[in-house]
Amino acid sequence: MEADPNKLLPLLLPVLILALIVRRGLRERRLNADRLWVMPVLLLVVAGSSLYATPPTDPIGYAAVGVAALLGAAIGWWRGRLTNITVNPDTHELTSRTSPVGVLVIAGIYLLRYGVRYLMDNNPGAVPVHAAFVTDALMVLAIAMLAVQRLEMWLRAERLLKAARALKGV
Repeated sequence: MEADPNKLLPLLLPVLILALIVRRGLRERRLNADRLWVMPVLLLVVAGSSLYATPPTDPIGYAAVGVAALLGAAIGWWRGRLTNITVNPDTHELTSRTSPVGVLVIAGIYLLRYGVRYLMDNNPGAVPVHAAFVTDALMVLAIAMLAVQRLEMWLRAERLLKAARALKGV
């Protein structure tokens, strides 16, 4: 059985994006702890608006969103703990680098999303839940993960900065 290029071509974009995620994730970047809250707040507003406009229709939908939020928060806290944060002792500039495990977690979630999408697009009825459950749950999981990851990183960055300043006597 020969692979249909029309079906494989859409999978190329996610693979390229995944490669960029891995490449970017393993680089050390300057960390501005004062701005870690901005993206999660914007995403929470978007998710809240989306869920308000089209809320789950039954208790299973609410449960799926709740479980996704808890799972996303747990993964986010874990990813935040795995992020290496350093403080320059002279300038107190913060830098961060995602651990390889953290990058693999993001890659896995990304691949899972595209796998579910591919399955639902090409095999209607194969997944025994409504597509809205899946999309709402994955949106909430991703946003909860990002928000809690940033919270954990902010808390740790503040502790590291306070310790560095205490050592320097600032």
